[in-house]
Amino acid sequence: MLCFLLSAYSYADSLQFSTSVYSVSEDGTVVTITVTRVDPTIDTVSVDYAATDGSAIAGSDYTSVNGTLTFTGSDTVQTFTVGILEDSEYEGDETVNLSLSNVSGATLGTPSTAVLTIADNDPVPPAGS
Repeated sequence: MLCFLLSAYSYADSLQFSTSVYSVSEDGTVVTITVTRVDPTIDTVSVDYAATDGSAIAGSDYTSVNGTLTFTGSDTVQTFTVGILEDSEYEGDETVNLSLSNVSGATLGTPSTAVLTIADNDPVPPAGS
């Protein structure tokens, strides 16, 4: 009698944002976005990240970024930065969409998407102007 054991390989590692909501003041600085690795193994794992337009516009309100984060050994945290561009126009708060994709050697955890809110620091114009 032959016996077959079928099993799917299950990754222990999970990669995800540290929170689903980030915020920063519109003051021409950068914001650091944190990606965490849950249940790390000794393997190398990676994930692609991207910052894309929500109500904020790349090149006017923030610097568009994308790339790959690689975790080795027992690494549990990697970061990337999004540059915030200052302007003098009142626009109200604006958002940037953050996403993780194309994970290798791990699974995509939750949250795999997040929203970065850029808090406008310009004064509200007087009524009627």
